[in-house]
Amino acid sequence: MSNSNSIYFPLSRNTFYKSVFSPPTSIRKTETEYKIDIEVPGLNLETVSVDIQDNNLCVIGVKEHLSEPKATYFRNEVLSGPFSRTFSLPNDVDKSKITAVYKKGFLHITINILEEKLPKPIKVVNED
Repeated sequence: MSNSNSIYFPLSRNTFYKSVFSPPTSIRKTETEYKIDIEVPGLNLETVSVDIQDNNLCVIGVKEHLSEPKATYFRNEVLSGPFSRTFSLPNDVDKSKITAVYKKGFLHITINILEEKLPKPIKVVNED
């Protein structure tokens, strides 16, 4: 899917962490913030780290797969194990105002846009 905002959040190479898979991610922009949703059901919150390194947002974690040790699997298409996603941040983000919430199998990350980068309405004065 292509859109005009594809210049935002390009993927960066992360050579410091070995990923088993790359979870599906959705990134969107509102008037005041960027929102990143990473689909990771079964995420172990004790293993999750969301950090800013230079101008990159780095998300590292481990998605656990509940398995039955004595079961014979005929097919297992559920991805699990360590993952990392690294995104280059646009210049208009406020790196001090980032939140991360895990809810219903998604890691939701919100990054505020710097106030000085937000559109400023100009009041029109009537001088009639």
